[in-house]
Order: sequence, then structure tokens, then C-alpha cells
Amino acid sequence: MNHSFQNPQNNPSFTDKVWIAGFIITLIVGLILFFIASIHVFILILIGVLIACYFRGLGRFIQSKTNWSVGLSLIFSVLFTLIFMSGLFYLAGSTAARQFEELQENFPEIIENANSFFSETNVGKKFSSYRKSMETSDEVIAEFFKTTFGGIGDIFIIIVVGIYFTISPKVYRDGVVLLVPPRHRSKAVNLIDKLAAGLTKWLIGKFFAMGLIFVMTAIALAIVGLPFWLALSVIAGLLVFIPNFGPIISAIPALLVALSISGKMALIVGLLYLVIQLTEGSIITPNVQNKLVNIPPALIILAQIFAFILIGVWGLIFATPIAYIIMILVQELYIKPMEERAKRENENPYFE
Repeated sequence: MNHSFQNPQNNPSFTDKVWIAGFIITLIVGLILFFIASIHVFILILIGVLIACYFRGLGRFIQSKTNWSVGLSLIFSVLFTLIFMSGLFYLAGSTAARQFEELQENFPEIIENANSFFSETNVGKKFSSYRKSMETSDEVIAEFFKTTFGGIGDIFIIIVVGIYFTISPKVYRDGVVLLVPPRHRSKAVNLIDKLAAGLTKWLIGKFFAMGLIFVMTAIALAIVGLPFWLALSVIAGLLVFIPNFGPIISAIPALLVALSISGKMALIVGLLYLVIQLTEGSIITPNVQNKLVNIPPALIILAQIFAFILIGVWGLIFATPIAYIIMILVQELYIKPMEERAKRENENPYFE
């Protein structure tokens, strides 16, 4: 006769279960707090990764056209970018910098003039209640750049991370792969390479859209004779990086400058921004970026909302690459294995 004996020592007591549950909860809370506390560092690393993706993507393009070695193509991509940026700064940098400085100095007066215009209308009377918050918006923006991207330490981290990831990405990729069980390492390599390729394609589409919006905005504002047209065009081009909300934010300073001149100028500028942003949203992005990396628009909006709540302004800016990374990870680590498992089970005669 077989008897089954249970060792009381193998069955944790109620007190032990409480301690185990408390330890698990504490561990989860600790990990969440650690993630929140160090999210700024992860964002800086993400920016460094994007820089590396840009340089290596441009290097691969140069290599495909010239048949140069990988190292030479990579060096040329960095030099080309530095020369191109230096040329832009030489041609328009001084003018843009001067306009930015004048715009900052005249911003309180611009808001005052816009507020005076609005105060003469029924809608403007309600708008005037927000005058105080608008007057301090430049201080908020300045503080944002001072405490995040504008910090010397942050810039140093981004540059160092970007350089190391650009020079030897395989070293860091293999370091991550070693954390994966051996039987899944080949899959991990393919997953990391897929993420890098997708981020590179996303950057290509985003940079193209940013440059095109800058050119279109600069031409339009220069034609209508709006002051600070170059600075406002730079703002419009840069904020295209933020989907959905960026174009709306970029139109606000242009409309304020236009309102300080006349209501007719504000109407013209508003229509120009509307046409340009409709062109970007309906023609540029669908035909350029979505063909490279297709991310559902609703997913981007939801990612921006959640990322802004958890991270702040940086979450709003980099919500798209974060959403892409999460989307690929879910597809590769959960959806595809589940579909493959379901397919195998359906092929089993037991289910026929």
C-alpha cells in the first residue's frame, strides 16, 4: 500500500505566506519606484540610441551607394552631419538666434498686444483670464530646458552614449543578449536588430517631415511678412517631432505674434498653419513615415497621454519610439508565440 506523506515543513504557515506576499509587493513597489526615479536616465539612453541609429543608418545608406567599408561610411556619416549642421548654422544660425532673442525679449509685449485685441471681443474676455499663465509660459519653457535637455550633464550623457552606441553597438547588444537564456539568444539578437532597424526608419521619416515643414513654414511666413518668421519656422519644424500635439503648440507663438499686428494677419497665419499641418498629416506622414514604420495613430495618442502622466514632457516628446518598442516587444514575445502555439494545437488531430 502506497502512503503519501506531507512534510509540514514544505507547507508554509499563514505567517510565512504573509511575509512572502509582503516581500513580493515590496519588490514590485520598489521596482516601480526605481523605474520612476530613473526614468530620466532611461530617456537619455533612448536619445543616445536614436543618435546611434541615425548615424549607423546614414552610414549603411552611404555604404550601399559607394561600396565603402563600414568604418569609412560611418565616419563619413558623422562628418557629413557635422558639416551640414555647421553650414546651416553659418547661413541662418545667426539670424535665427537673433530672432529668438528678440522674440524672447518682446514676448511679454506680444502677449499684452494679443490680450488687448482679445479683450475687445466676447471670446477674448474669457481668454484674458488666462493672461497670467501665458505670461509665465516662457519661464516654464526656460525651466524645462534648463532642468532637462539643456543641462550640461544631460548633453554630456547623450553625446557619450550616442558615440559608444554608434562605434560598437554589437558589444552592448551582445551584453544584453547574454542576459537571455541560451536557447532564446538568437531570437533576442533578431529582436534587437528589428528594433534598431525600425527606429532608424522612423527617424528617417521624422527628419524628412521636420525639414519639409520648416521649409514650407519659412516660405509662407516670409511671404506674408510676419516678424520672427525664421525663429517661428524653426519652432514649427522642431515640434513636428512631437506627433499630434507638436503642430498645435508650434502655432501658438505664431498666432500671438500675428495678433500683435492685426486680426487679419492672425487669420492669414492661422490658415497657413492649418494648410501646412493638414498637408503634413494627410500627405507627408502617410506617404513617407507610415510606409517605413506603421504605428496606429490612436496608439500614439494613448502612448502620449500615458507617457506624459508617468514621465512628463519627455514622455510626450518620445512617446512614439517608446510605443514602437513596446509594440514590437508585445508582438514578438507574446502575440507571435501565442499564434504559433494556437496553430500547432489546431493541427493536432485532437482538435479536428
